[in-house]
Amino acid sequence: MVQFNKLRLTGFKSFVEPTELDIGQGLTGIVGPNGCGKSNLVEALRWAMGENSPKRMRSSDMDDVIFAGTEQRPARNQAEVVISLDNRDRTAPAEINDSDELEVSRKIERDVGSVYKVNGKNVRMRDVQLLFADSSIGSHSPALVSQGRVADMINAKPTQRRMVLEEAAGISGLHARRHEAELKLKAAETNLLRVEDVLGAMNNNLEGLKKQARQASRYRNLSGHIQIAEGSLLYLKWQESQTAVAAAIEAFNVAENIVREQMVIVTSLTTQQTEAAAGLPQMRQREAEAAAALQRLKLAYGSLESEERQVQEERAKSEQLLKQFSADVAHENLQKTEAATSLENLSTERTTLEAEAGNQSEREEEARILKEEAQGNVEKLETELTTLTEDVAGQEAERNSAERRIADLDRRLQSLQQRKVNFEQQHASIIASTPAKAELEVIAAEIVIAEETYSAARITLETAEADRAAADIRVQETNDLLQTAQRSHSQLNAEGDALRRILRNQQEGFQPVVDLLNVDAGLEKALAVALGDDLQAALDGTAPIFWRELPEYATVAPLPGTAKPLTQYVRGPHALNRILTQIGVVQTAAEAEGLMADLQPGQCLVTLDGGAWRWDGLTVSANAENAAAIRLQQKNRLADIDAALISAIEQLDVARSNADTAKQQRNAAADAVGAARNAQRAAEEALNTLRRRHNNLNNQLTEVTAKLASLESSIETAGQEIETVSGELSAAKSSFDALPDTAEAREKIAAFKVQLQETRQQLANQQALHAE
Repeated sequence: MVQFNKLRLTGFKSFVEPTELDIGQGLTGIVGPNGCGKSNLVEALRWAMGENSPKRMRSSDMDDVIFAGTEQRPARNQAEVVISLDNRDRTAPAEINDSDELEVSRKIERDVGSVYKVNGKNVRMRDVQLLFADSSIGSHSPALVSQGRVADMINAKPTQRRMVLEEAAGISGLHARRHEAELKLKAAETNLLRVEDVLGAMNNNLEGLKKQARQASRYRNLSGHIQIAEGSLLYLKWQESQTAVAAAIEAFNVAENIVREQMVIVTSLTTQQTEAAAGLPQMRQREAEAAAALQRLKLAYGSLESEERQVQEERAKSEQLLKQFSADVAHENLQKTEAATSLENLSTERTTLEAEAGNQSEREEEARILKEEAQGNVEKLETELTTLTEDVAGQEAERNSAERRIADLDRRLQSLQQRKVNFEQQHASIIASTPAKAELEVIAAEIVIAEETYSAARITLETAEADRAAADIRVQETNDLLQTAQRSHSQLNAEGDALRRILRNQQEGFQPVVDLLNVDAGLEKALAVALGDDLQAALDGTAPIFWRELPEYATVAPLPGTAKPLTQYVRGPHALNRILTQIGVVQTAAEAEGLMADLQPGQCLVTLDGGAWRWDGLTVSANAENAAAIRLQQKNRLADIDAALISAIEQLDVARSNADTAKQQRNAAADAVGAARNAQRAAEEALNTLRRRHNNLNNQLTEVTAKLASLESSIETAGQEIETVSGELSAAKSSFDALPDTAEAREKIAAFKVQLQETRQQLANQQALHAE
């Protein structure tokens, strides 16, 4: 079973940025909400393994797998998926089985198509499909279980289940190779059938050729008789042709005049073409400048879009901070309200305690008054006990009042002590839960470090953005140089192709002697006017018109005056030496006019500007139009262009290499900007988190300090009240101890009451008796 190590996506569907997924040993899971791109990963695997159906990719066209762009991001023109495979067991095909790790990539360019590569080498789609088929996997493999595939597997037909079993057995690759072998065998059978048909056709042709051979034998027998008859006929025709030759010579002279006129027209048109070609580089230069200006505007527009995105991000961050500050203010207001409520409760409790302390004496006084009033009623009702019970009742009332006061003061003292204990417990609890100042100091130190980290990240981001801007400028410059080199190469190549078409040999299959001559610059017109159309003749004896190599003259008549033979300026085949030695080069037309009478038969004088004076009196004026001179100039120009093309190709290679290097540097700078921006965001988030923690702890410490001050004040107040109540309790106990003992008086009262009861009984008896 093949082991997948990594999956790298660039511009594929929703993965616009380069994304790399590590696939470890065992089970690798991807969790996320609907629409986050989980299914795109499976489709990327299927696509890279050779899937060629847009419907299986949930698309109407294969170009739809390329990122289509959003409102904030432009569309991409290409997409690439790279799968890294483990090949340490060397199970890959032999042609790619030279590495422990295989990188299978598929790259698609909009409106162009896909390119498959394995370890950087171009391969066919069929090779990639066979690679995965040998590993029991592939774009159509049942191992790729997507939505609804489990139900399809349960309801699958036997043939479909057979595919699953074959893949589990590891023979799906063999079926693929078997299918390919069957196709090749069918193609071979078809070729054999075609060979049999060809053999049959050749046998038929053989019979026809045998018949033609018999006819040719009869033709040879008859040709002898025919030749005799043709000889007679040809003699008659020869006589007629002599007459026709004379007429043809006259027609040739007329045609030659027409050719000269047409050559003048062609030369004029060639001049116009040259002038137009001279203006073409300026127009291409203006086109290049316009393209460069457009590129700069595009770069400026991209920069403005980037700045707009940064402003929007900063605005979103500011709004988030504003929301956080509003939440902190609301939290502080809530804590302030809770503190005010606590103060009101404590104030109410204090007022209640003070009111209870003031009403206690009043209630006691009221109770005493009521008792005295009741005692007065008792005394009024029982006048007989007034004398005995007045003192006892007063003393008893004082003792009871003192006991109640002591009990009340004791309860109040216990309540105050319990309250003080509660306050002290709350104080200790708050102190125990209060954030330590050391933690605040640690957070403050971390904030300083985070601020330094954020500053460093911001500086790194600014440096990376500056490097990216410089890389963009370098890319633009290298692209301009590359375009200039390409234009120069294209111009030279186009001009060279045009000259090659113009200089193409008119005698098909034979090279003209003009192509074998090396002429010094400036002497093209002189050579052309001297030889003319003879320069188009070849050296091959089988050509219709050719130069025959003859031995040099034993004695050569010297050129007149200061004329120099053309052999000093022209280098070429030896067959032209006879004519070149008889052509003299002079400087001026006047000199040629003076020497023309001294020319020997076969000699000719020429000037650099194209003038010619022949021994027989033929004179060609200077600067006359001459196609051969133009051809020689074009030949020299073609040689210069060939030399310039070599330099242009070298410059083009250097410019292309520099452009590729600049693009790589720009991509590296863009990656550095992304990494720096992520680092800055992480540092900013860490700094904001530390600042919020520091503010929260500082607010908690302030709130706790206020609560502790309030509790300490409450504890102090409770202690003072305890001291006051303790003093009152001691005074009440002292007063109670100072009261006289009423035991003896109680005994007397009891005796008196017995006597009074008896008296009352007697009175009752008397009243009863009286009633009776």
